[in-house]
Amino acid sequence: MCVKMIRRVNDEEGIKKLVNDTFQNMWFQPVKDRDQDKLLMRVMNITDVVLACKDTGCDWFEQLLDNVSTPALMLPVSYLGIVNCPTKSIE
Repeated sequence: MCVKMIRRVNDEEGIKKLVNDTFQNMWFQPVKDRDQDKLLMRVMNITDVVLACKDTGCDWFEQLLDNVSTPALMLPVSYLGIVNCPTKSIE
């Protein structure tokens, strides 16, 4: 479902905004420090989406990341939580 939605990231402005807002809220909202399970679930979901684009390319995924990482959205704290997520849990 996420892959189908992200592929609409370059559609008309209304669809594009809906896709960007959805993934910003789903993946990049801050998580409480003690909620490592929720953070890990987000990381696993993002990983699954990236793996799903293996054969078709990641252009649309890269476009989504560009769209939601504009300075106006101020997401560095959320990104930091995902980046610091323990990778041993993923293996």
